[in-house]
Amino acid sequence: MKNGSISLLFLRQKTCLKDTPRKIWKSVNCFVHTLQLAINDGFSVSSVDRVIATASRLVSHFHHSTVAAKALEKKQMQLKLKQHRLIQSCKTRWNSVHDMFERLAKQRWAITAVLIDCIFTKLSDARTIELRDDQ
Repeated sequence: MKNGSISLLFLRQKTCLKDTPRKIWKSVNCFVHTLQLAINDGFSVSSVDRVIATASRLVSHFHHSTVAAKALEKKQMQLKLKQHRLIQSCKTRWNSVHDMFERLAKQRWAITAVLIDCIFTKLSDARTIELRDDQ
């Protein structure tokens, strides 16, 4: 190839690369939206929805009760866990469900220690927000 044909080929590739994102962007947005709709459909299955709702109630308990939140911090320190707040899921951010469960799993023992301590959690609240292995 001659230098002229190489530079022409390079110029064509550069032009194509510059135009490509605009052409693809619309289909990428469509794909992401379709993916989100599919994931939300999966979340609406009754057994999955029940587990997500129970986990959300558990997180809400720690977000709304300053006593439980302080107790969780104390238990995290005692168990030498990172002191992170629990993450609440959000319907419009499907990855937040994953983040919520990941945080619950990491903080499971501290959460359990707070829930079984009747000083911090009433028995009726503990039963309402309890997460069991079979859920």
